Amino acid sequence: MRNAMVAAALLLACCFAGSCKKDDPVQDPPFPSSRLSATVDGHSFLSTDLSSVLSGTWVSILGKLNAGNSKESAITLTMPHFNGLGTYPIDSANKGSYTEVGGSYHAQSGNIIVTTDNSVHIVGKFSFEAAAGNGSSKAVTNGSFDFYK
Repeated sequence: MRNAMVAAALLLACCFAGSCKKDDPVQDPPFPSSRLSATVDGHSFLSTDLSSVLSGTWVSILGKLNAGNSKESAITLTMPHFNGLGTYPIDSANKGSYTEVGGSYHAQSGNIIVTTDNSVHIVGKFSFEAAAGNGSSKAVTNGSFDFYK
C-alpha cells in the first residue's frame, strides 16, 4: 500500500512539474490606427499622418493629408487646459486651424468635444469656422479624431 501511495505521489508530481513551464510573455494587441477626419468647405479630409502631443494638461493634435506637394493640407487642434471629457469652445486658449498650400486659416469660433478619455485613448469631434488674414474663410465641419496616447 505504501509503495502504491509513493508511486501515485510521484506520478502526480511529474504531471504538475511538466505543466509548470514558463509561458511566453503575453503581448498586448497593437492599437488600431489613429485618425482625424473632417469636411472642409464640402470636401473630405482624412489624415494620412496623425501626431499628438500630451504634456500635463496640454493636448495638441495634428492631422496631415499628404496628397502630393501641391495638395498637402493639415488640421491642428490645441487644448492647453485639457481636463478630460467635455466641450472645449474655440477661444483665445483652445485653438483650431486649417492649413493648405497657399494659406493658413485660424478658427474664429467652434467647439472641440471630447467623448472618450481613458488611460490610452482619446476620442472626440470638432467643428469650426476659420479665417485667413486676407479675409477668406473655410468651414471645417463633421470633424472627428480618435488617437492613442
